[in-house]
This record gives sequence, structure tokens and C-alpha cells, in this order.
Amino acid sequence: MESPVFTHYPLTDGATLSQLIGPTTSRCGIYVLTFANVDQYVGQAKNVLTRFTDHYDRWGRDIHSLDFAPAAAQHLNLYELLTIRRRLAAGVVLRNDVHTKVSAARPGMSPVLDLDTAEAIERALLTPAEEMDHLPCQIPPSSGATPRRNTATLLARPDAHSILDVLAAFVRYALPDPAATEGRYWKVKAPLSKAHDGSRNLVTLVVQNVPFVHVREESSRRITVEVHLDPQPVINPDYGAEDVSFPYMLKGSPIQRAHLSPDIAIKALTDDAVFRLAARRTVRRLMHKGQATTMHIPDPALADTVFSHIVRLEEGTP
Repeated sequence: MESPVFTHYPLTDGATLSQLIGPTTSRCGIYVLTFANVDQYVGQAKNVLTRFTDHYDRWGRDIHSLDFAPAAAQHLNLYELLTIRRRLAAGVVLRNDVHTKVSAARPGMSPVLDLDTAEAIERALLTPAEEMDHLPCQIPPSSGATPRRNTATLLARPDAHSILDVLAAFVRYALPDPAATEGRYWKVKAPLSKAHDGSRNLVTLVVQNVPFVHVREESSRRITVEVHLDPQPVINPDYGAEDVSFPYMLKGSPIQRAHLSPDIAIKALTDDAVFRLAARRTVRRLMHKGQATTMHIPDPALADTVFSHIVRLEEGTP
């Protein structure tokens, strides 16, 4: 996928939008209206001419120009969000109230990003899973947040170091540019809650609205890693993955669900290119099509600890 390419159409010389765009240009894509006071409005449309008529009925001659980028229908949601964030980061005042007042970032994060972060998010979401090694793995400065109660309990466990190493490995090897996307597309939390199979969820990595990885404590006190993977490519059968339909992952999509020991999970991510690609494709799919929600409450302090473990992984520190 590539960034949408916009063409500028001035609307002040009497020509209609259909005349300006021409018959050979696709009508499906992302548009940006610019008003007399230089405010803007970003939207998506299957037919930009029909959508523009609706806006003209509301704002009339206050609309001075339209920028339009053709895009496939399945990419409209993603491209619209990226365009909104890029415009906000450039200091543009948008009339999209729902987008400018509600942030998908972690609590306390402004919905208005700096341009560098907006561009990093765009690169992260548009780079194919197979090419993610070309993206930087940037670590943000510590948030300085106080750990939530469950996180404090988790960090006090004698095996906390190995549990957090698992999360760090998934964030490092399966998530694009974690510093740019954390809090906006993925979160970590310590639910310390009962799982569907009777084990206990210790920590969870959530991508959009979908649990991607659970680190669990079995009734035997053994620690296991449950990971939900895209069905392609098929991972090594030695991992013992089962093919299931996960009800909360894109409306019952088939997935490979594996239960691994922490050491094997980390080794699979670092040494097995097929496993790593399946994990990355899962993340990519969820970041493109998953639904953002406030249902999963993150803990910035837990994210800070995960990031510190990534630094140790990079440095090869035990």
C-alpha cells in the first residue's frame, strides 16, 4: 500500500466538480474540503461527486476547494484516519468534531500529533508485513506514570522478568514502530483475570479491540503464552497450533491459536521467519480493520516496563 495522492481542485471559477475531476478518474477515495477561513474537512466517499453535493447543500460557497485522492474501498477507513492525523499534525483546524475531540491515544495523549509521529504512523500502517524489518523500532521516553494496582502486583512476581520478556519480544518483532503506534493501535494491560479455559490471564497485548497475546498462569502454576495468528502462512506443526474461529477477531475469522512456553515464544519470534510473519500479518490485519475502543484500559507504566525490556533485548542483556 502507498500513501494516497491528492489532486487539488479549485471551486471558485464556475466549473463543476464533475468537469474538474473528469470521467476517467475513480470516484471512490478520500477528499479534503477547504473553506474560506482555511478550515478543512476530511472525509471518505464511494462517490465523491454525490458526497460533495451533500456538503454543498450544507456549506455552499463557503467551500473554496476540494482535494481528492482515489483509493480502493477497503482502504478508505485507514486512509481517512491517516489523512486526518497528518492534517491535525500540520496545524490545520478541522471541522470533523468526532475526530478532533476524541483521541485513540492512551489517556492523556493529545489527538493532535506532531508531524513526525503522524508520518511514522503512516509508514507503520502502510509498510507490508514482509518489509517491517526496514522500519525503525523507536522507544519513547518514559511516561513517568504510576503503575496501576494490577501492574504493581504483576511486577512483584518472582517470574515477572520472563513474563515481560515475552511481551517485549512481541512488541519488538511483531508491531511496527512501537513508539508511534502504542496507545493508538495497541495497548498492554495486566488483567489478572480468569481466562476461558480456567487459567489466569497475567498480561495481555491488545491490538485495536482484539486480544493478540495472553501470558497466562495455568492451574499447575506453569506460565504459557497464548497467541492468535493469521491463518497464513501456516506455522510449524511442532508449535501445536489449532485452527479455530475466533469470535472477537474480525467477525469469526479463522486463526491459528498456539499455546507456547515463554522461551519457545521468544525463540519463535527471533529465529523463525514464518512464525514472525504470521504474527506480523495478524497485527497488520487488526491495525487496518480492527475497531478502536476504550474497552481495554492500558497502563502506561506497564508499557514503559515493556519498552525497557526491549532495550535489554536489543543490547543482548540477560
